[in-house]
Amino acid sequence: MSAARTHVMILCAGFWFLALSSLASADCAVEREPAGETTVFMRHFTVDCSKLDRATRAVDAADLLSALRAGKGVSVKNAVISGDLLLTQLKSVPVSSIMLPESSLARRPRD
Repeated sequence: MSAARTHVMILCAGFWFLALSSLASADCAVEREPAGETTVFMRHFTVDCSKLDRATRAVDAADLLSALRAGKGVSVKNAVISGDLLLTQLKSVPVSSIMLPESSLARRPRD
């Protein structure tokens, strides 16, 4: 493929993304972690967000993996996740080393 054709394809993709972004609903709001919050990665999309809104504002799987690697909690609601979310890329740790709420521990399957 020629360099000129590649540039044209990239330019067209950029215009397509801008067109989709402009169609996104003004009523769509995304709640993020509060400023200064360092323990949780949060992306909550309101019910006013259409499928197109969620697709154009998709959460990158790499961002989720980075948050988990950093030991943060993750809270995602009504969102689209883009990319491969391969949890096997995370180090495994014993469940006993994780501080979980008592309600979660009660539901945990026994060995």
